Amino acid sequence: MDDVIALGSPGMGVDKASDLQVNPGHVWVGATQQDPIVKLFSDLTLGINPAREEFGAQPMAVNDGGRSSYWDSGGESLRNQERIIVGHQPNLGDYHRDD
Repeated sequence: MDDVIALGSPGMGVDKASDLQVNPGHVWVGATQQDPIVKLFSDLTLGINPAREEFGAQPMAVNDGGRSSYWDSGGESLRNQERIIVGHQPNLGDYHRDD
């Protein structure tokens, strides 16, 4: 099964995970509240924030930090990406909030 991982994405050009032509159960998203790109540019020209619940993707746990924290060595985000790549379930996270 193909998986899609979107971290810190302000949009994916579609309105729903199911529009990606991949099972939405295999579309993984994460966004930290400290990511300025997600906070400032979501819901504009690229569609809705894929880390919001109404997008229909699966929320994965991410590091609590800025934009580059998704790829911090030893962090939760990178461990979850590894889990997905090898076919394991990642640790689930929360959907992105608009606060």
